[in-house]
Amino acid sequence: MAKTVLLHVDSLDCASCVSSVGKSLRNNFIKDYTVSLLEKEIEVVYDENETNAKEIRKILKKSGYKGTIVSES
Repeated sequence: MAKTVLLHVDSLDCASCVSSVGKSLRNNFIKDYTVSLLEKEIEVVYDENETNAKEIRKILKKSGYKGTIVSES
């Protein structure tokens, strides 16, 4: 089943950041993602049977972006 997590990332401020985040989130467990530079937020839709919000946060951290979970649904 798909779940959604919204993360706030303070250091998200350029097109290069969006590209880097996209590369790190491209895997089988991530169904879709949307990046908002204006809000400095990333919305990620993922398969809850394969991963979870904390693991997605870890993926971002490995790419150099510290994310704070704003909401999950």
